[in-house]
Amino acid sequence: MFSLTKVAKSMACIAVLSLAVSTQASAQQPVTPAPSEPQPTWSTKVIKLADGEAEVQFIADIPAGWHIYSVSMPGTNGPLPTNITITPGSTAQPVGNVSESKPKTVYENTFKTTVSYFENQAIFKQKIKYTEGQPQKVNATVEFMMMGNAGQCQAPSELDIIVPIQ
Repeated sequence: MFSLTKVAKSMACIAVLSLAVSTQASAQQPVTPAPSEPQPTWSTKVIKLADGEAEVQFIADIPAGWHIYSVSMPGTNGPLPTNITITPGSTAQPVGNVSESKPKTVYENTFKTTVSYFENQAIFKQKIKYTEGQPQKVNATVEFMMMGNAGQCQAPSELDIIVPIQ
């Protein structure tokens, strides 16, 4: 076993990202991380706002030493931002764009650009409208990418979540 230099780690990460981007461009499924790779734990919370309106929170508890990227990235040519899409089959409809808790924004040497990310926990919020008195659900797809603080990166991951609205 040998240890990679910073340059080699960066090149390996860029190679993985290039493969992931070309995989997505050809409409194939995102890479599923190996079971041994750390993964965030996702949960949801629904906060009713008014009649027929609610906020759905997608909460990622992120393993120590890792981070997940923001939905909006200030730099270019960097990692893929987190994306949350309300998918067909939902009985509730999204209102506006996804918002998020306050990310950390830094210059990341691996990508040679400014990035925004979350450590420990990220909360992504989507307002929805729905019809009162009927069973409701939100079908969502969460796409995210994790990077380790030591420079290791994972290919983008995709997760389907169904959120019942009570």
